[in-house]
Amino acid sequence: MASKRRTREEWKQLIEQQKASGLSQREWCEKHGIRPGTMRTMIHRLQNETGDIQKPTGWVEVVSVGKEKGEKSQVGSLLIEAGVYRLAVDAKYPAEKLLTVLKGLACIC
Repeated sequence: MASKRRTREEWKQLIEQQKASGLSQREWCEKHGIRPGTMRTMIHRLQNETGDIQKPTGWVEVVSVGKEKGEKSQVGSLLIEAGVYRLAVDAKYPAEKLLTVLKGLACIC
């Protein structure tokens, strides 16, 4: 992937485009020739320095994708994808631990 210097405004636009695309950060970055690590760095930098790009809050859409991706769906299992992170849990996983993991993901995504 070729390196290209971008302004803060360009990064803000790219980040918004990725969010609106419905693709994961990794998928969107690969499609647009941007290093995923660079994208994450810029998201964090802009959040920390300017506060212009807010972390999402509230509810998110949950979509069943098992059959579309050719995966076998399992009753009582859950796959969570947040950015480049994937978390698979089954019905036996303690709810308290899952809440802790999700709070951690919210901080880094």
